Amino acid sequence: MTFDIQTGLYAWPIVIFICLVVFKKTSMPNSGLVFAYITSLMINHFFGGLIYTFPWANFPDPESVARGFEMSTYAVIFFGIGAVSLPLTLKTFQVSFKPTKMLKPNNNLPFVYGVTGILFFYVLRPVLSRIPSFATFVGAGWSLLVISICLFTWRAWLNGRKKVLRWLALALILPVITVVGSGFLGFGAAAVAVCFIFFGTFYRPKWKVWTASVIVLYLSLSLFVTYMRERGDLRQAIWYEKQTLFQKMEKFSKIFTDFEFLDIHNEQHLERIDSRLNQNFLVGKSMDYIAQGAVDLAHGQTISDALLAVIPRIIWPDKPFYGGSGTIVSDYTGIEFAQGTSIGVGQVMEFYINFGKAGVCVGFAIYGILVAMFDLMSGLRLKEGDWPGFSFWFLSGMGFIQAGGSLIEVAGTVASSLVFCVFLNKYILQKYKGTVLNRLRFWDKKRAR
Repeated sequence: MTFDIQTGLYAWPIVIFICLVVFKKTSMPNSGLVFAYITSLMINHFFGGLIYTFPWANFPDPESVARGFEMSTYAVIFFGIGAVSLPLTLKTFQVSFKPTKMLKPNNNLPFVYGVTGILFFYVLRPVLSRIPSFATFVGAGWSLLVISICLFTWRAWLNGRKKVLRWLALALILPVITVVGSGFLGFGAAAVAVCFIFFGTFYRPKWKVWTASVIVLYLSLSLFVTYMRERGDLRQAIWYEKQTLFQKMEKFSKIFTDFEFLDIHNEQHLERIDSRLNQNFLVGKSMDYIAQGAVDLAHGQTISDALLAVIPRIIWPDKPFYGGSGTIVSDYTGIEFAQGTSIGVGQVMEFYINFGKAGVCVGFAIYGILVAMFDLMSGLRLKEGDWPGFSFWFLSGMGFIQAGGSLIEVAGTVASSLVFCVFLNKYILQKYKGTVLNRLRFWDKKRAR
């Protein structure tokens, strides 16, 4: 019997609502990581399932999409169960979520993080990319830019809500950087989502947050379908023609000068969403491939690979694991993709190919607990004024927000972020604390004049 996508769609907002209620009732501090992951999961599965319920849409193989959407619906339900089980359990054992200490935050730290992020992501990238185990610090540098914007926003909110919108507007530059710099929208869009969701955790009144969320969601999908229209020309200019920055910006500006608002009756818009925001199809195909006996379940192989992938290449030079999903999608769907094409396996498919439906349910429940733990700790550190502690948990927690990636990518990102934060907070900021702060104070005084 084919799964009813329309019924499954109701589960997603219900999960979000329950998480909101539980977090509020238990007074659990959070920084938005749980909701950022649900958003990532929605981008990869929810909208791809939604468009298949439109009576006027005519897509091939709706059965595979329905089967895949069934698994993604189980995924979001059990992720929500895992996420709310942590605060409910702690509350049952009367664990207080109130800050145990209150520190005076270093107001210059967001600037330090921003400069450090730029240094690692832009200046040191050519060098770090060639050194085993250090290439992952480039990605951590990008995440540090996101943390910098989040802390600037939080600082502005504490200081009377002035300049909050200015820092949120700065976040909108991040997708421009990723598109013009590398031809990819996803990294920048994910960064903006994290910044906006972080802001939504403390902004009041909440009805404004939800109203803004609906508007931002519609504009984001509109931006996506417009970007997909121009993506081929943009990547041609960036990857092959090696055009100047001005020429790249000129091509990029076409996205806005000829902007298309999402029209759910526009067949091309629906096809663009189906082609890139619908991993349900691949999940369904993997279910069929396994059911046919063409391939056996992995029985935890990719999960153990993810755990081993945490070992740095500088210690294990011959480590056979690399970032990305490799050939997993082709191996478990039987679909051959063009050479050089990167297809993310996503956690829904990866948990399924290991242990079937039980793997999806148990895997996402555990995943929900882990993300909620990082969310709780980062939120608590933020309320305590411990911004280095916040950056440690938040930066590492952002590594989980990759619903379309492989577990190897997730494990590698989380591990490298933990190491990067320890290195940054303990050995750089502490060792050069006096020098850095004195220069920043001078810079602040000079700017004030």
